[in-house]
Amino acid sequence: MAKDAWSRFREKEEARVEEEKKKMHEQMKQIDPSAEIGASTTTDQILIELLTKCEGMMEQITNLYNMWVQGMERTPPTTQRKHLDNMILKIQAAPKPTTNLKFRVAQFHTKFSTYKDKWDRLLKDVESGKLVVKRRGS
Repeated sequence: MAKDAWSRFREKEEARVEEEKKKMHEQMKQIDPSAEIGASTTTDQILIELLTKCEGMMEQITNLYNMWVQGMERTPPTTQRKHLDNMILKIQAAPKPTTNLKFRVAQFHTKFSTYKDKWDRLLKDVESGKLVVKRRGS
Protein backbone atom coordinates (compact mmCIF):
# COMPACT_ATOMS: atom_id res chain seq x y z
CA MET A 1 0.00 0.00 0.00
CA ALA A 2 1.33 3.42 -0.96
CA LYS A 3 2.03 5.94 1.77
CA ASP A 4 0.34 9.28 1.67
CA ALA A 5 2.28 12.52 1.46
CA TRP A 6 2.02 13.31 5.18
CA SER A 7 3.46 9.95 6.20
CA ARG A 8 6.41 10.42 3.88
CA PHE A 9 6.89 13.99 5.17
CA ARG A 10 6.85 12.83 8.82
CA GLU A 11 9.39 10.08 8.06
CA LYS A 12 11.71 12.52 6.31
CA GLU A 13 11.33 15.02 9.14
CA GLU A 14 12.12 12.37 11.78
CA ALA A 15 15.18 11.27 9.80
CA ARG A 16 16.32 14.90 9.50
CA VAL A 17 15.89 15.48 13.24
CA GLU A 18 17.85 12.31 14.04
CA GLU A 19 20.64 13.36 11.67
CA GLU A 20 20.87 16.81 13.28
CA LYS A 21 20.90 15.26 16.74
CA LYS A 22 23.72 12.95 15.66
CA LYS A 23 25.71 15.92 14.27
CA MET A 24 25.21 17.88 17.50
CA HIS A 25 26.38 14.94 19.60
CA GLU A 26 29.51 14.65 17.44
CA GLN A 27 30.19 18.37 17.84
CA MET A 28 29.67 18.17 21.60
CA LYS A 29 32.02 15.19 21.80
CA GLN A 30 34.68 17.29 20.06
CA ILE A 31 34.16 20.10 22.56
CA ASP A 32 34.32 17.90 25.64
CA PRO A 33 35.63 14.36 25.00
CA SER A 34 35.13 13.42 28.66
CA ALA A 35 31.38 14.15 28.53
CA GLU A 36 29.12 11.14 28.71
CA ILE A 37 26.74 11.63 25.82
CA GLY A 38 23.86 9.23 25.62
CA ALA A 39 20.96 9.01 23.21
CA SER A 40 18.80 11.21 25.44
CA THR A 41 21.51 13.80 26.19
CA THR A 42 20.62 17.21 24.85
CA THR A 43 22.90 19.99 23.67
CA ASP A 44 21.59 22.14 26.53
CA GLN A 45 22.73 19.60 29.13
CA ILE A 46 26.19 19.32 27.63
CA LEU A 47 26.73 23.07 27.34
CA ILE A 48 25.43 23.70 30.85
CA GLU A 49 27.86 21.05 32.16
CA LEU A 50 30.72 22.70 30.23
CA LEU A 51 29.80 26.14 31.54
CA THR A 52 29.82 24.78 35.09
CA LYS A 53 33.27 23.24 34.53
CA CYS A 54 34.58 26.50 33.09
CA GLU A 55 33.27 28.53 36.04
CA GLY A 56 35.18 26.23 38.38
CA MET A 57 38.27 26.61 36.22
CA MET A 58 38.00 30.41 36.38
CA GLU A 59 37.91 30.30 40.18
CA GLN A 60 40.85 27.90 40.21
CA ILE A 61 42.90 30.14 37.89
CA THR A 62 42.14 33.16 40.06
CA ASN A 63 43.38 31.22 43.09
CA LEU A 64 46.52 30.20 41.21
CA TYR A 65 47.22 33.84 40.29
CA ASN A 66 46.81 34.81 43.96
CA MET A 67 49.15 32.00 44.99
CA TRP A 68 51.68 33.22 42.39
CA VAL A 69 51.58 36.76 43.77
CA GLN A 70 52.04 35.43 47.32
CA GLY A 71 55.03 33.37 46.22
CA MET A 72 53.50 29.90 46.58
CA GLU A 73 53.66 29.30 42.82
CA ARG A 74 56.74 29.98 40.70
CA THR A 75 54.93 31.01 37.51
CA PRO A 76 51.52 32.40 36.59
CA PRO A 77 48.98 29.79 35.39
CA THR A 78 49.39 30.41 31.66
CA THR A 79 48.76 26.82 30.55
CA GLN A 80 45.52 26.57 32.53
CA ARG A 81 44.43 29.91 31.14
CA LYS A 82 45.12 28.80 27.55
CA HIS A 83 43.13 25.62 28.16
CA LEU A 84 40.22 27.69 29.47
CA ASP A 85 40.47 30.07 26.49
CA ASN A 86 40.24 27.11 24.11
CA MET A 87 37.19 25.72 25.93
CA ILE A 88 35.51 29.14 25.76
CA LEU A 89 36.12 29.35 22.01
CA LYS A 90 34.63 25.88 21.53
CA ILE A 91 31.58 26.77 23.64
CA GLN A 92 31.01 29.90 21.58
CA ALA A 93 31.26 27.92 18.35
CA ALA A 94 28.83 25.24 19.55
CA PRO A 95 25.20 25.37 18.41
CA LYS A 96 22.83 26.97 20.92
CA PRO A 97 19.33 25.81 20.08
CA THR A 98 17.45 27.71 22.78
CA THR A 99 17.28 31.37 23.74
CA ASN A 100 17.92 30.44 27.36
CA LEU A 101 21.17 28.77 26.41
CA LYS A 102 22.22 31.71 24.22
CA PHE A 103 21.65 34.02 27.18
CA ARG A 104 23.61 31.79 29.58
CA VAL A 105 26.57 31.58 27.19
CA ALA A 106 26.55 35.36 26.66
CA GLN A 107 26.35 35.93 30.43
CA PHE A 108 29.20 33.48 30.98
CA HIS A 109 31.31 35.17 28.29
CA THR A 110 30.82 38.52 30.04
CA LYS A 111 31.94 36.99 33.33
CA PHE A 112 34.96 35.43 31.62
CA SER A 113 35.90 38.79 30.07
CA THR A 114 35.81 40.38 33.52
CA TYR A 115 38.11 37.69 34.94
CA LYS A 116 40.39 37.95 31.91
CA ASP A 117 40.72 41.73 32.40
CA LYS A 118 41.48 41.16 36.08
CA TRP A 119 44.23 38.64 35.26
CA ASP A 120 45.72 40.87 32.56
CA ARG A 121 45.74 43.83 34.95
CA LEU A 122 47.48 41.71 37.59
CA LEU A 123 50.17 40.66 35.10
CA LYS A 124 50.58 44.26 33.94
CA ASP A 125 50.95 45.49 37.54
CA VAL A 126 53.61 42.86 38.25
CA GLU A 127 55.51 43.71 35.05
CA SER A 128 55.40 47.46 35.73
CA GLY A 129 56.53 47.02 39.34
CA LYS A 130 53.32 48.29 40.99
CA LEU A 131 52.87 44.89 42.55
CA VAL A 132 55.80 42.95 43.93
CA VAL A 133 55.64 39.17 43.70
CA LYS A 134 56.99 37.59 46.86
CA ARG A 135 59.47 34.77 46.39
CA ARG A 136 59.92 31.92 48.79
CA GLY A 137 63.39 31.55 50.21
CA SER A 138 64.46 35.09 49.32
